[in-house]
Amino acid sequence: MTTTQTHPTYLFIRKQHTLHRVQFKHICYIQAEGNYCYIKLLDGKKFASKISLRQLLTKLPESSFARIHKSFVVNLKYLEKIDTKEREVTVASETLPVGRTFISGLTERMLIL
Repeated sequence: MTTTQTHPTYLFIRKQHTLHRVQFKHICYIQAEGNYCYIKLLDGKKFASKISLRQLLTKLPESSFARIHKSFVVNLKYLEKIDTKEREVTVASETLPVGRTFISGLTERMLIL
């Protein structure tokens, strides 16, 4: 008998004494600031979590998220535009910077004509 291992499609974010369930598909992007990561959702909500961006990245599905800057991770599903000259992306109508060390890794993941 084989067991099928399913990967989680959500995580829980602690806000005071309550754990909020957040689906990965609802996360637009994550911004690191100091010791905190701010998780921006599609509906405009923002959660703060005391975790490093590097640690948080290990909990996210690699196929859906990409690091674009030392302070930003984006959900590729909501990536609307990549400006390689200005090194910025548009995610869910917001413009975010792309670090020069991350631009080639990002464009390699895209199907470009």
